[in-house]
Formats: sequence, structure tokens, C-alpha cells
Amino acid sequence: MTAILLASLAAVGLFTLLWLGLGRLLIPTHSVHLLLPVKGDGGDLEHNLKGLRWLHATGLLDAQIDLLDAGLLEAGRERVDRLLRSESSLHLYERRQ
Repeated sequence: MTAILLASLAAVGLFTLLWLGLGRLLIPTHSVHLLLPVKGDGGDLEHNLKGLRWLHATGLLDAQIDLLDAGLLEAGRERVDRLLRSESSLHLYERRQ
């Protein structure tokens, strides 16, 4: 019984090390520039930014995050303007036709 438990723990430990090693290989080594498309009323904008900031805070993502106008409505434009006033690191890029 003890041998089975030790083998199981060793297998879980090995799997965890492989998972972490592979995950570390997939993380970009240089900073990236993310353009987050915002459309409509921008209802999911705060949620997406919160998730990206969490990844940045944990060290999993080194990125400059900016916004791309992908068809904002008036309510979305107001939401983006509010965010741009409160966060100087954000920029809004207009879509070119």
C-alpha cells in the first residue's frame, strides 16, 4: 500500500514539474504589445483588462496593453474615455479603413 502511495505521489510530482516547465517555455521572454479590440458598448472591457492585469501582476505576461476601436457605440466610447482618463498607460487606437 505504501509503495502505491509513494508511486502516486512521485507521478503527481513529476507531472507538476513537467507542467510548470512546459508552461515556462510558453511564456514570451520579451515584452509584447497587445491591442485589445473593443466594440459595441464595451461591456466586457473592464473584465478583460482585469484578467490581463492579473496575468501581468503574476509575471505570466509582460505586455503593453492598448485598446483598438473595433466599432464602438456612444456608450462604449464613454466607457473607454473614462478608462483613458483614469489610466495614463492606456491608449486608444482608431481602426483604419
